[in-house]
Amino acid sequence: MLFFYQLLILLSSVKYVLSAVTKPQTFDPIANPTGAPSSNNGIQLDINQSFEASFGIVAKSSSSIESSLSSGNVAIIVQALNDINQAFSHLALLFRYSVKFDETVLTFYANSFALLFFKFQSLLQIIYKSPLIYFYVKGTLASIAIQFQIIFRYFNIIGFNVLGVAQQKGEIDSGTWASVGIQFNFGAGITTFKLDTSA
Repeated sequence: MLFFYQLLILLSSVKYVLSAVTKPQTFDPIANPTGAPSSNNGIQLDINQSFEASFGIVAKSSSSIESSLSSGNVAIIVQALNDINQAFSHLALLFRYSVKFDETVLTFYANSFALLFFKFQSLLQIIYKSPLIYFYVKGTLASIAIQFQIIFRYFNIIGFNVLGVAQQKGEIDSGTWASVGIQFNFGAGITTFKLDTSA
């Protein structure tokens, strides 16, 4: 089982690990004021790198999407969202097979995840205002939403109120998230997840 887990992480990490080696990155000091917690733990290092990659890809993709919305260039938007989905899938996989970390690490990851959540929510709101574009990309958006669901579920299972952390950082647009299948119960985190293909 351990070998299977290591193989999964290795296969899904290759792109991001090589990128980190050839082009070192640091956490955005504004988005991540405390910095990544130092550790020799392999899974923590992988998660730290995956957060870095995800923040960078969201920033790059957001710029491409916003500039393409006015021209209606669906191909560029789809590619940008696919890049985001790939990055988030990798991050979600790491959390899916993780054990419980100590409180300091969990708090850092919860804050980083909340910031990533709101960065994507802003992008989702922009796309949702363009019905035609939304129609073409809603399947990819739903796939991205699944990655968020996996990470939310991790925090819920270990009893860490990541939704509370998110609420301290901004307002969750539950209506827009419902469009991609996530519904919130603000007393207990995510209670349901449903991909409504007719939406």
